Amino acid sequence: MRLSQCRYFWVCSIVCVAVGCRPTAKYDVVGFVRTEQGINHSFALSQAQAQGPEPPVAHAKIWLTYDSDGKQPIRGFDATSDETGYYRIRTENIPPATDPDGNYFLVVEKEGYDRLIVPIRLGLLSRYGENTLILKSTENKP
Repeated sequence: MRLSQCRYFWVCSIVCVAVGCRPTAKYDVVGFVRTEQGINHSFALSQAQAQGPEPPVAHAKIWLTYDSDGKQPIRGFDATSDETGYYRIRTENIPPATDPDGNYFLVVEKEGYDRLIVPIRLGLLSRYGENTLILKSTENKP
């Protein structure tokens, strides 16, 4: 291999790793659903944390939507948290995002907790590809 071919190969490899060049690449959305006492609102953390001061939220419904209101679910791209709060949404063959910024929206619901909607991009550098979703109990008094 000539030097210019070798350099081209390495540049292309680095670009593919950095921005994702395989449209069929699978970047599942995985994480845990938890709650905490004394919080003012539900929120997302950009890392998956199985441990917390409060028990996990089991049987929460998590799904991806096209819109920030959570009214346009993407059929087949959903999950339910297990007893440990863990969930996984497989994203292979997901239709393209319709949001102008390329976002999907991750929605989390469980009776007795505030609903949470988080903008999310899929891919190697996704901020919330692995996450912890902290839900505020509707029984919490500020």
